[in-house]
Amino acid sequence: MNLHELQTFVSIAQLGGVTRAAGQLHRSQPAITRRVKLLEDQLGVPCLKEGRVEACSPKPAAHSFATPEAVLAALKDGEQAVQALQEADHGVVSLAIVGTLAGTTIVEQLRRFSAKHRNARLELRTANSFEVSDLVRRGEVSLGLRYFADPSPELISQQIAEERLVVVCSAQHKWGGKRLRDPERASL
Repeated sequence: MNLHELQTFVSIAQLGGVTRAAGQLHRSQPAITRRVKLLEDQLGVPCLKEGRVEACSPKPAAHSFATPEAVLAALKDGEQAVQALQEADHGVVSLAIVGTLAGTTIVEQLRRFSAKHRNARLELRTANSFEVSDLVRRGEVSLGLRYFADPSPELISQQIAEERLVVVCSAQHKWGGKRLRDPERASL
């Protein structure tokens, strides 16, 4: 399995057909079909659904070995890791965080990281918790920060911090000015 075969498969999946992928990759349709056949031979399963060559789509079995995007992202990560060995603090750290975390101490920690590792490039994306996990799963980011652990067996979740919640109410509310020791027992 080589990079060209995987790139071809990803293009077909993203563009929805062999003809479109051939146009994007500047290859003939038979060349694209040959690459897919090589990939199918190596995997031992058909990768594309039967039907018109112009409008074929990936079979579920082709996605089960690993999403093509994740494979390409892993190859990119490997290339960046080799480059990082050439120079100290060189490389890319891609991170997805829940947008509401941007107001916490995490932003200051990211600033300190960037100041300490000047040759490293920090790529930051914001999303909701489910999207953060999806970005990591697809290999679009290396790490994600979200609320609560993700139960997916494809991901490793580890709690790194706790967030303090504060009750805010009007000064005229019956809780106004009072200290709530057990909010669950307080009646509204």
